[in-house]
This record gives sequence, structure tokens and C-alpha cells, in this order.
Amino acid sequence: MAKNDRLEAARIADQLRRAFEGGAWHGDSLFKILKGVTAAQAARPIPRTHTIWELVLHIAAWDGAVRRRLDGTAVRLSAAKNFPAVTDASETAWRAARAEVRHVHEELVAAVAALPTRDFAIWFRGRKARTTRFITCCMGWYSMSFIMPGRLRC
Repeated sequence: MAKNDRLEAARIADQLRRAFEGGAWHGDSLFKILKGVTAAQAARPIPRTHTIWELVLHIAAWDGAVRRRLDGTAVRLSAAKNFPAVTDASETAWRAARAEVRHVHEELVAAVAALPTRDFAIWFRGRKARTTRFITCCMGWYSMSFIMPGRLRC
């Protein structure tokens, strides 16, 4: 693949990476915000919204959904998968949740970085059997990747 054919993919992958690891324009990254958050803090109920832990699981779920959409899979998350319930509020489970979101996000970033620019124009089946261009899905998720850390500060 020619270098120019991956410039858009590299730019988008870099922005996705920055939103989670640091150096993004919008402020602190997801992983910086989560550093030092205990399982008890992450599981603490917040009035009229999801817990930090539920938001982390939600991010992992959607990173995975976007990643599967790259492979042409029509993905629709059920309510239970969209915001998975926290069934084990131990420190071990919290470490596993953070490791999972990191792992799934790294897979998504690698997959986006490997895309030829022409693939961003590909239509795929999104939720409710609608079709969407991959660039729309990817940039939508990129936008959410800098909104979510702000929600975690609640």
C-alpha cells in the first residue's frame, strides 16, 4: 500500500490514540482520567447517569463494535451490551475492565491505521439495517472518544 494511501487512516488512528493515551487537543485522555480511580469510586452510583465503570464498559463495547464493523459485520448492541452491568466490583475486576478497554481500543486503532484511504468511503450495515460510510462511523466514534472522558469526571 502506498504511503499516501494511508495518510487519512494514520491521521484518524492518531487522533483515536491521543484521546485515550494523551496529547489530544481536548484535554486529559481517558487513561489519565482513570489513573488512580479505585473500584469503589468507579462503581459508585451517580444520580441520573451511569457509573464510571459502566461508561468504561460502554467505551469498550463500542470500540469493539466499530472494530467489527470494519470487517463488514452488522453490529447492533443490546441494552445489556451497550452499558454492561458491573457484576463484580472488586479491584481485580476493575483492573480487568481497564485492561479490556485498553486492549479493545488498541485493536481498533491498529485496524483503522491499516485501512487504505479508499476504504473510508465503503458503505457497511450499521444498526437497524441502515447503511453508513465507515468514515461517518469512525469519526462519530472519534467524537465520542473525547466526550466520554468529560463524562467520567462527574
